[in-house]
Formats: sequence, C-alpha cells, structure tokens
Amino acid sequence: MAQQLLSNCIFDGKSIKNLWVGSRLTNGNPITYPLEYQTVSGSTDSIIAITAWDYNADIVTIGGQDIFVNKIINTGDNISFDETYVINENGKIYRKTISFVIPKITLFLVNQLKEFTTTASGKAQLSPTIAFLEDENDQTICVGYDNAMYVDTTSFEIGSGNQVALSYVSSSYSRARSYEII
Repeated sequence: MAQQLLSNCIFDGKSIKNLWVGSRLTNGNPITYPLEYQTVSGSTDSIIAITAWDYNADIVTIGGQDIFVNKIINTGDNISFDETYVINENGKIYRKTISFVIPKITLFLVNQLKEFTTTASGKAQLSPTIAFLEDENDQTICVGYDNAMYVDTTSFEIGSGNQVALSYVSSSYSRARSYEII
C-alpha cells in the first residue's frame, strides 16, 4: 500500500523552482552517511540546518561535510518531486523520488553524465546523493539527509534532443524535511 503525501503539504512537488544535487565532498570523496545533521534551534518541525551555502562555489555545508552541489537548470516542467508513504513487509517507509531532464546539452556532457551515473555494464552507478529543492513559493525540502538518494533510472537521448533524464530515489523511515541556511 502506498499513499501520496504532498497533497496535504505546503511544498509543491510539481512546481520546482530550484534543484541542487550533490554526491561528492570538496576533497573528492563521496558523502559519508549517516549525515550528522543538526536541526534549527526552536523549530517545531525539525528543519535541517545548513551551516553554509556558497552559491558561487556551489558548496553546501551540512553535518560538518562540505558538499559540491550541481544546480539543475529549470526549463519550466523538467523537474518533479514525489513522496509516498509505503507499508509493506518491511514496515512503514517514506519513498522520495526526484526526476529531472537536462535538455539541449552537448554530446560531450551526455557522455560525461553517462560515465558518472552508469557502470560499464550499463547499470545505475551507486553514488550516495543528497538533494535540495525549492518550490515556486520559496518552500524548501532536503532529500537524502538521512538515507542517501541513488540513481533509479537513466535515459540518454543523443540526436536532435541531446538530453538526459535521471530519476533518484531514497527510502527511509523519515519524511523529506525543510532546510534553512543558518
């Protein structure tokens, strides 16, 4: 049984304004989990504390880790977020899915992304990833703070479109949370 959750939430998963994803620290290593994040003091809804965000260098500091993030270009409807509550034989979990398309990119970049997200045998590469989303109403969500996101599906279109479609999934016992830069 799965139940869609965002219909009763202030965050609008269909109107994403900004998306940043990161899987590497500034020293080149992957993000270390569990992420030792803090919450904003005095918050009643456990807002994740981002201790620094350098928009020029694309570095976010959370849980003492400096993470390189990549901003995904928003073309209007190329980014979506969904969170569902699933009850199965393993208990109750929240499944968070972020899907996006990067359109009109060079063949060189398509090949770089393919190398980053897939193994030599064509399977999805397992690189722990965190994502930061902002909707059109300036509401924020952090996904992958408790349990990393991983590439679920990939699609590489080479030709007239030259685009890449990626879908990341994280399943955990916690919901996605808002974040705030302190």
